Amino acid sequence: MKNSFRVTLICCLLSSQLNAETVSFVALGDFGTGDWRQHAVSEAIGKVCSEQRLCNLAVGLGDNIYDHGATSENDLNFLTRFEVPYANLDMPFYMTLGNHDITRIKNKDNLDIKRGDIQVQYHYREDRISNKWYMPARYYHVPYPEESPDTDFLSLDSSTLAGDNAYQKEYDQQEQITAHTNWLSNLMPQLKARWRIAFTHYPYLSNGRHGNAGDYDGVQGRGQLWQQLVENNLCDKVHLLLSGHDHTLQFLQANSQCGRTLFVVSGAAGKRESLVDKNRNPAYWQSENTLGFFWIQLTESDMTIEAWTLDRENQPEMAWQSKHSYFPLNDQEVLGILGSQ
Repeated sequence: MKNSFRVTLICCLLSSQLNAETVSFVALGDFGTGDWRQHAVSEAIGKVCSEQRLCNLAVGLGDNIYDHGATSENDLNFLTRFEVPYANLDMPFYMTLGNHDITRIKNKDNLDIKRGDIQVQYHYREDRISNKWYMPARYYHVPYPEESPDTDFLSLDSSTLAGDNAYQKEYDQQEQITAHTNWLSNLMPQLKARWRIAFTHYPYLSNGRHGNAGDYDGVQGRGQLWQQLVENNLCDKVHLLLSGHDHTLQFLQANSQCGRTLFVVSGAAGKRESLVDKNRNPAYWQSENTLGFFWIQLTESDMTIEAWTLDRENQPEMAWQSKHSYFPLNDQEVLGILGSQ
């Protein structure tokens, strides 16, 4: 009996230790349609997370409420485009703003930047039907788990920084770039977790319709301020940069301008479209015209990235899996947060 108890205790301790050192999450973007596509992806995530994979949380990559965002914290769209579609998922959603969350009318250049503040206000609404929606500010940092973090998550408001909104004086892009830069400069030296994951809406690199920062939509210079912010403050300082905006699934390789940082574009949780230039950026894997999401697991020694797509019956199937060894970032080497030897 004693030996049986000891074996059980050891197994429980090992299981607890594994869970404490493992962070698993889904990354999904461009989902807030409220239609069958959003519901189908939600059901697929539910199946993967309950039957096959551990899921601690979800990272929402913007375009949370199509087509024009919310008009108040009591907007019914918070129910129809978030609470109801994800009622089956019992985990927090770390949210960021997309361009459609700050769009007043269909004209993509007619933005209402303040509209994004409403989604922050919803985070603090006390009578929400769930506490899943997590967006305490337009950009923020959250360690996970809170008490002894293994991962630092950084949300950035790229829709303010990369969109065509320079005419709005209260959200002057250069001022916002400076504010983000100061925030990151103060924050980065304080981060102690092993892994760093940054997430936002506008991609730094993409083989989809919108393309790379600095050349969005084939317009030279569009998104250049956002490109510079990423290169000066995130490149080689985060392990992974997650984004949406293009309604495809892409896992892109590191490039010479951004050090060892890897890139995921996951914008197919509510809409789908074709890749425009599959050779624009080297990819580990990419897929078009399909709904889906990424599942990512971080352990002490490695990062596993899986792409899940929906088949013709809207059932989830794993389309790609790869594992990458932990690597210390430049400032982590200085701080002594080193990888396994």
